[in-house]
Amino acid sequence: MDSKTLAKYSIFTFQNPHSQNDGLFKSFPKPILRYIFKNATSEQWKKLHQTCKFLFCLNPHLIVDALDISDWCCCRGRFHGTFDNEYVLQYEKKQFEKLSNIWLPKKLHFNSAKIPMSTILTKIIRCEIKDLQLSKCTMSEMDLQFLTKWKKVESFHLSKVTVFNSENVQLPLDQLVEYAPYAKDIRIETCFTTAETSKKLSELKRIRKFKKFVIEELDGTLDHELIYEFIKKNAGINSYFSVEFFDDDENTEVFKELLKHELLKLNWGSILEDHFPIFEHDEMYDKFGIFWYQIQKPKKKNKVGCECWNGKKCSSTNLYKGNFVNISFFNDNALIQLSYEKEIESSEMEEEKEMNKKPSKKKQIWLFLVKKSRSIRNLLNNPFLI
Repeated sequence: MDSKTLAKYSIFTFQNPHSQNDGLFKSFPKPILRYIFKNATSEQWKKLHQTCKFLFCLNPHLIVDALDISDWCCCRGRFHGTFDNEYVLQYEKKQFEKLSNIWLPKKLHFNSAKIPMSTILTKIIRCEIKDLQLSKCTMSEMDLQFLTKWKKVESFHLSKVTVFNSENVQLPLDQLVEYAPYAKDIRIETCFTTAETSKKLSELKRIRKFKKFVIEELDGTLDHELIYEFIKKNAGINSYFSVEFFDDDENTEVFKELLKHELLKLNWGSILEDHFPIFEHDEMYDKFGIFWYQIQKPKKKNKVGCECWNGKKCSSTNLYKGNFVNISFFNDNALIQLSYEKEIESSEMEEEKEMNKKPSKKKQIWLFLVKKSRSIRNLLNNPFLI
């Protein structure tokens, strides 16, 4: 390339790009392009940015799928992608000050008592998050309103968060819940009630019914009859409701018993029992896996090997690596457990390759039948099925 041509193109930067007469701009008429730019989602804009650098100047939004802000992080200041094409940013003060026009489409995790929330929100231009987790922070009501005004928050977690309104008055429980009308999973830790909290909760009209509603370290009291009305109007199928009062286990148990008595009118007493642990692969999932393995692959071998490969004794068989034992020394449960664990270990790599493909029949039955049905999950606890 000669010096004249080099000088011609050296003036173009991201702020002053060279317009492209081919590619996307030549393939579509301008009205179609305007419609695409106006209505494209964050995932579509990520692909558009990768298609043409000039498009970043038309929509200079830094799309960050997950923003993680904490006082300590092993990879602070890093902006990287994940295996499922998500852009994750860990907070670091000097690097974050250089950023602007951040678009959050999925997650915001804030866990810091030192970093002001206002300094973070000034960098965010669009916040369509579905997972909002705030911890150990103080913020204004305007800040919380900004984070939830797109009305897409499905997971609403506040832990030791203090929210003040314009008159510098802290918001009680009922006003915090009002900012999560679409949330299926609500968890609030360390909050308080007023004399009107129970009544306002019972009159609250939510857009979407909740699956999990957990309040911990609640300072104050609640009317069990009005809370029953709130649950009856806003609880979804197979949902979970829990309230624990601050330093008052006796009051907590009394409230639960009174509330359970009201819920029994609708045969909803089980709503106070947590049937859905945090992790999908819980003890119930393991029991279902053993039961599924027993149906699909009946035992054929007469010997089974110990699966403890770390040099220690197996907790089930009391044997070392490589030892074999006759089937008659074991009951059927132990044999199935060992065979099932062996199958899981040998298929770990295959499961990773199949992650983006259609779920297996076992996974589909677990997700759409067993996991959502309390009666089936209770049946799996019976020994005759395992």
